[in-house]
Amino acid sequence: MANIDAESLKSLVGKLSKLLKIRALPTSMKRCRSVEETNAVPGPR
Repeated sequence: MANIDAESLKSLVGKLSKLLKIRALPTSMKRCRSVEETNAVPGPR
């Protein structure tokens, strides 16, 4: 197992964070034209 220092760990965490970010709009933003339409959809928020 390789030794990991703080700088390497910081770099890896940054790369992982960029990789996992959602790059698409949430589906409710695509389906609904207004906040009222979004709030009218049943389900947990």
